[in-house]
Amino acid sequence: MSKEMLSIIRYPRSLVIVCIAVTLATISILTSCGSFSTTRIVASLDQTAMILPQSGAVAQTKNGIVAVAAPLNDVRQVNVFVLVLMNETEHWISFRDMDCFLLDHSGKTYTPLTEKQRKLYLPKGYKPELPQPLGTELFRWRRGRKVRSGQGVLPREDLNRIAVMPGRRAQVYLYFKLPYDRLSTLRLIVPHVRNEVTQEETTVVFKFEVVKG
Repeated sequence: MSKEMLSIIRYPRSLVIVCIAVTLATISILTSCGSFSTTRIVASLDQTAMILPQSGAVAQTKNGIVAVAAPLNDVRQVNVFVLVLMNETEHWISFRDMDCFLLDHSGKTYTPLTEKQRKLYLPKGYKPELPQPLGTELFRWRRGRKVRSGQGVLPREDLNRIAVMPGRRAQVYLYFKLPYDRLSTLRLIVPHVRNEVTQEETTVVFKFEVVKG
């Protein structure tokens, strides 16, 4: 058989092999994407907190501070948590959102992404939204408590601290980049929430689980 005939016969075989390789790679990519898309962070109940069932948020009260956190699982590029602090004390309080951090089951910590880092992952103009049922659940839960949106205007020596007047609330979003494949449990820690009159500091801890599949 001539070399020309052999090349004609071999070409389709090589093409089949290439097609099979591409197909397998595509299946692998789709499988990994599918497993990622079904991985979710959910609130974990403990003795100091309660879960708001419609929004999936976890909430607790401590030293007159109502703290609520919820993961935004619809954002896939990064891991986003909304944090709401409601000040039910008689004094103004303050905290730093960039002092918050995540702690995994092995003791490793994850700090929030900076604004510059967030821009690397999120589309331009992206704005997170509060889970739709959360506002209604907070209103029902704290019915009778006069808490208004907005932090109020207060003098601050530390411009990185977020100040919240009595009867007001602050709402911030925390962005992380987490290795889902190595995680099973998470704790969101909000440290040094300071009563600016008594100087008492409160640390709030939220527990979450990483659910795969």
